[in-house]
Amino acid sequence: MAASIYHIWWARNLRIFQNTSQQKEALYNRIVQEVRCSTSSWRRIPKTVANQRMAVEWECAEHIFTS
Repeated sequence: MAASIYHIWWARNLRIFQNTSQQKEALYNRIVQEVRCSTSSWRRIPKTVANQRMAVEWECAEHIFTS
């Protein structure tokens, strides 16, 4: 959630103060990349079906799960 807010606010400021805009897809991709980078440092996440589904969807590394 914090990554989304940060990048949306950043795009807003870019549009207001520099009179430039960013495509929605580019903004979305920046948010997804930020979340993927954050999840790469996660450890000891319980290996539940819901967590595994999320990991596949977000392309997270398998090492985040506990054995």
